[in-house]
Amino acid sequence: MALGFAWADHKWGAHSGVFSCGSYFFAGCTLSVLREGRMGQGWFLPVLGTLLFAAGLAVTLQWGVWGWRAFGLTGMFGALFLLLAQWQNRAPAWLDRGCEWLGENTYGVYLWHFPIQLAMMLVLMPAIKTQEIAQNGWFLVLFFVLAVAMARISYVWFERPMRDFLRERLGGSRHAARDAAKGG
Repeated sequence: MALGFAWADHKWGAHSGVFSCGSYFFAGCTLSVLREGRMGQGWFLPVLGTLLFAAGLAVTLQWGVWGWRAFGLTGMFGALFLLLAQWQNRAPAWLDRGCEWLGENTYGVYLWHFPIQLAMMLVLMPAIKTQEIAQNGWFLVLFFVLAVAMARISYVWFERPMRDFLRERLGGSRHAARDAAKGG
């Protein structure tokens, strides 16, 4: 599937970004399956990660932007995520908690960044040109703080209660995925 979407992106990618997203998604699924299976044990995964990174870098250097889109992005970030996933079980507790906090807020930042940006622009636009405001450091800091704060509020007051309600209603465990990943 990843190769099929990569081919479609090469053929029709100028008209739609859907094909590249499909290619990246299925490449990530393939790497996840490799990591979770027998190949995820021992020396294979670090060697695969190193080869993916080297191939992604070589393709990007050789063919520029096209190489980056075709394999650089998938190879280099795929390697990074494989190696980080391998290291996860040995990570210190503070890093594990920090990554968990980041993961909890990431979707909220994705959802809230545009409404916050739009609201800030609509409020500030009558007084100042939008481009002048967006080029200031204080705007970036304010935007980032608002996006993270709204993401956290959204997670704590809506996403987590809804997730827990649905898991309880459907009979799932609250920490099944995390506990399974930790081996317990």
